[in-house]
Amino acid sequence: MLSLARERVPSGVFLRHDLTSLEMPESSFDAVVALYAFGHVPGTEHVPTFARVFRWLRPGGVFCSSFPPGDDGDAIQDDWLGVPMFFG
Repeated sequence: MLSLARERVPSGVFLRHDLTSLEMPESSFDAVVALYAFGHVPGTEHVPTFARVFRWLRPGGVFCSSFPPGDDGDAIQDDWLGVPMFFG
């Protein structure tokens, strides 16, 4: 997906990093979008990650995200499309 994004928006900046540990300068973004990410982040990491994201936003900035329905607990599926995948 990053290759496609870079191809289609050559002037854009795209990062591959763990959202729960990424550090960015405060007030550096007008918006942060995280779709289909938080279903793969342990619930205990949600609030600290939200706090980090909110620090990155400029005043009036927007955080757009999707969240999985319900709370089935945390589990690792050993073979999800050929790789182990965390689901929370």
